[in-house]
Amino acid sequence: DLRRLVGSIGTAHARRGGRRPRSPWPPPLPGRLLRRDVTGDEMEAHDWLLIDEPDDQRQSFSGWRPADGHLVVVGGPGAGATTTLAAAVLAATRSPGAATPHVHVIDLDAGRLGPLAELVAVGTMTGPTEGVRRERLVRWLDEETTRRRGAPDHRRSPILLVIDDFAGLARAHDPVRDVVIHERVARIWADGPAVGVTLALSIRRSADLPANLVATVGTVLLHRTADPSDGLRFSMKVSTEQFGAGRAVRSDDGAAAQVILDASTIEESVRMRAHDAPLVPPPHEVGELGSEIPWADVTPSVEFDPQQVRIEFGLRDRDLEVASLRLHRHEHALVPGPARSGRTNTLAAIARAAGGRALVVGAGELSRLSGLSPLSSSTLRSALRGRWASLVLIVDCLAVDDQPGVLG
Repeated sequence: DLRRLVGSIGTAHARRGGRRPRSPWPPPLPGRLLRRDVTGDEMEAHDWLLIDEPDDQRQSFSGWRPADGHLVVVGGPGAGATTTLAAAVLAATRSPGAATPHVHVIDLDAGRLGPLAELVAVGTMTGPTEGVRRERLVRWLDEETTRRRGAPDHRRSPILLVIDDFAGLARAHDPVRDVVIHERVARIWADGPAVGVTLALSIRRSADLPANLVATVGTVLLHRTADPSDGLRFSMKVSTEQFGAGRAVRSDDGAAAQVILDASTIEESVRMRAHDAPLVPPPHEVGELGSEIPWADVTPSVEFDPQQVRIEFGLRDRDLEVASLRLHRHEHALVPGPARSGRTNTLAAIARAAGGRALVVGAGELSRLSGLSPLSSSTLRSALRGRWASLVLIVDCLAVDDQPGVLG
């Protein structure tokens, strides 16, 4: 009877030309939502979440910003955790300017965040197999956090470190034998927010986030997981087993949210940003020390003054800046190493930089590489006569016959 009554009322209303009444509740969240499909002008540039608020009979736009604290995205395979991280990066860098974070990415999953490297705000992108650059990036971030704490400067650009599949860090770097990188990440997590360094990471299970980091999480987005208890670790008593890709529950208020994508894929989203203006200053890029360094990349040099000799001959592993060696009066340098380790090439680079002030003792490969005529210990004394300063280079010094005692 109630259905017949409601039907009759609706029919009578329609015959009188009445408008369809507004539903007392909003439509359900869509299963997939692109930015171009959003209507109205309520969404701001940095919004990337559609929030369901049934108690208030509305849906609203929101997002996450690095200033909100660390972001943790929890989701099993296919739940959309990687895409959510990409959406967060794209939103945070949407309006290039002084407040735009410099982004660095550690991809420990399947490399799907790789296209983000084309964004002007991304400085360093490390893939799943780039262990050396990953360690260098974490070391630089740890040192940068320390520098900022020691000399605060609000003009510095904020930094966002993105880690996809945080548990992969333990798989790639054993927590017992390679504990340093884990200590550095924990230190960045603890000290970074106060100086503008924030992390956004994804995990497959809540247990993948160490207990010492859980208490200081800013925002958690809980996607579909196989274990209902995953939300309990973040005080969320909700089941997400039936969620589709991109659907999540926000820890702040327990609201359901749908991730808003710029385009169908991360690649398309990045291509849409191809004309973004470069950032000033540009984000720092962490490189890797190559096994061979072109001469033009270093331009080795040797500077003489009455008190010391300054030799620039390579790049430092720590920061890829020019490595220099200073020798004061009556000091000598030793280049140790086994066969084929590069000792002769090092001396040849120094000889080439020193030019006419270099002298080579002993015949062999060094003479050929440097283009200098070899001297014996007996002829070295006369070669040094009348010179204000010289650099004497010797390969395998223990094998040199120094009967005159010139070298001793």
